Amino acid sequence: MRLLLLPVLFVTSLVSAFAEDYPWMKPPDGYAWPDYAAKQPEKDTEIPLSEIPAVVRVYLVDQYLPQTPPATVYVRRADLNGDKVPEWFVDRPELGGTGGGVYDVLDVSGKAARSIGSLLGGFRLCVAAPKEKWLRIECSSRSGGGHFTRYLLQYIAGEFQTVRNEDHDTIHQKVTIRKIEKP
Repeated sequence: MRLLLLPVLFVTSLVSAFAEDYPWMKPPDGYAWPDYAAKQPEKDTEIPLSEIPAVVRVYLVDQYLPQTPPATVYVRRADLNGDKVPEWFVDRPELGGTGGGVYDVLDVSGKAARSIGSLLGGFRLCVAAPKEKWLRIECSSRSGGGHFTRYLLQYIAGEFQTVRNEDHDTIHQKVTIRKIEKP
C-alpha cells in the first residue's frame, strides 16, 4: 500500500507544480518568453448574470442560445490595451475539459461586447511585443501523461492569435515546438 501511495503523491505534487510558477524546460531553439506584465488580473470573481454590464450580458445570453445562460459567471478583468477600459475574461465551463477551463476574452470598448479570443488553462499577462500596445497572454494547459502545453497569444488583426506553442513532455524531458499555421 505504501508503494502505491508514493507515486500518487509524486503525481499530485507534479501537477501542483505546474500551476502558475512552474519552472518550464528550456525550448531547444532558445526562445526567450516575454516578461510578465506588472499588473495581473485578480482571481476569478463570481458575479450574478443580472449584475453583469448589459453589453457583456447580451453577448453571453446570445452565446448560450437556445439554452438559458447560467445564473452566475466567473470573470477576471484587465486592461489589455491601455485604453482604461478593462477587457473581460469570462469563464466558459461548458467549453473546458481535462486540459483546463476556457476563458472567452471580450472587448467591451464599443456599444457591444465582442470576442477577441479564447484561451485554455491557466494564464498570465505578459508585456506587449515591441511597437505594440496590447499585452500578450501566456497560457498553459495539461494534456495528461506528463504532457503540458505552453503557448503565447498576441493581439493581431483584431483578435488574439497563437504566436508560440510548446509541448513539454516531462516524462522524456523534451520540449517540442509546434508549427503555427498563419491564417
